[in-house]
Amino acid sequence: MRGIATYRGNLLLVCGFVLAALNLRPALAGVSPLLPAIMRDLGLSPAGGGAITTVMVACLGLLAPAAPALATRIGLDRTLLAGLLVLAAGVALRSADGVPALYCGAALAGTAIAVMNVVMPGLVKQHFPGRIGLFTGLYVSVMVSGAAMASAAMVPLAGQVGWRAAAGSATLLALLAAACGGWRSRGRAGPSRRRPRPCSRGRTRRTRRHGPEGGTAVRGPVIPASGRTRPCSARPRRGRSWPSWVCSR
Repeated sequence: MRGIATYRGNLLLVCGFVLAALNLRPALAGVSPLLPAIMRDLGLSPAGGGAITTVMVACLGLLAPAAPALATRIGLDRTLLAGLLVLAAGVALRSADGVPALYCGAALAGTAIAVMNVVMPGLVKQHFPGRIGLFTGLYVSVMVSGAAMASAAMVPLAGQVGWRAAAGSATLLALLAAACGGWRSRGRAGPSRRRPRPCSRGRTRRTRRHGPEGGTAVRGPVIPASGRTRPCSARPRRGRSWPSWVCSR
């Protein structure tokens, strides 16, 4: 915990990061315990009930490749913020009345989780570069703990308030993580522009390739201070001879 204590001055950032990691699995893991109540209330067949989680898992695999393009365009922080807001909207829509809303909300929630799964490791490298291993383990542990707590709490909660309110409780958790927002304090992280690295003897890559005056540099033999070229140290292949200026003294 000593590594986490070094970020105590940035407590809001750590809390927002932990809350965002906590949202990665409850919307998915909390549906399975509620399937009997959902199927009984909406009159779904076993195949229709299983399709709820199938839609979410399919979105996890199919829409994850879109996350890097979105993060490049608007930045990692805003991508995670958008994922949390879409997750809250999807969970709320899934808890609404009607079978179409159930499946559309499941698709939105699965899309949001797919994007956040890809973004979280990048956020660790961006905000905690000195403790990558520690915070990677932290967010994975929090993610798994959120899935376990959601699976354990859904059935007792549904017995008290109904399955719609129980399934929609993940909306409050997503909105809380979005409102905390410590991880989006750096704003947009667009593509960085790199300057050419200096080469040996103070020359840049441009001058090394094109010469000091901007023209094309001509590569020739290495001439030592004595004014003579180095003697040929290797024998040429059969049928070939070295150029005269390579072996000349």
